[in-house]
Amino acid sequence: RARLGAGKSLVIVAVGSSSTAGAGASHPGVSYPARLRAELARRFPDAPITVLNRGVGGEVAGRMIARFKSDVIALDPHLVIWQTGTNSALRDHDPIQFRREITDGVRALRQTGADVILMAPQFAPRFNDLPNRMAFVRAVDEVAGDFDAVLFPRHAIMKYWVDSGRFDFKTMLSPDGLHLNDLSYDCVAQLLAGQIETIVRPPGSARSAR
Repeated sequence: RARLGAGKSLVIVAVGSSSTAGAGASHPGVSYPARLRAELARRFPDAPITVLNRGVGGEVAGRMIARFKSDVIALDPHLVIWQTGTNSALRDHDPIQFRREITDGVRALRQTGADVILMAPQFAPRFNDLPNRMAFVRAVDEVAGDFDAVLFPRHAIMKYWVDSGRFDFKTMLSPDGLHLNDLSYDCVAQLLAGQIETIVRPPGSARSAR
């Protein structure tokens, strides 16, 4: 808030798995971190904003934390967006252990002075078929609350898209039934940018997303 409000430079690191790397996108320029950079530049034209994509497909929380020092902390970010949970659920990991891991991860990021946004798993057929999926969604939600970090409730957002009839799975997902596509990555970026703008600017002065 302080940096964007004053028009100062801002470094954001997006860390996560294939949803951050951009699996399902037609090209890297439409991954959510790339689209987020464009959206934030539009909303904050006076602040130099860098968004670095450090997504690695297939990774679980523990593997991400193992590279935090080199891939995240070494970049001296002001904000870290951490997307995690889907692969841990797909591999039938213990959700209690997953919660411990992301607790340790958020604590490590916070100790650097960076702000943190936690991004929940997606709402998609391959994830929805997992019997314990909501334990991973809840873990992300609860850890965000424990640290007073910002939650990006991707699962709830995508479920709303489907339940409301705005999108169906064919429209918003790649053919594998799990990863987002160009349309939904762009929507995620717009909503994230709007969430950041709402934090930075008083609600009455925040510009609306397209």
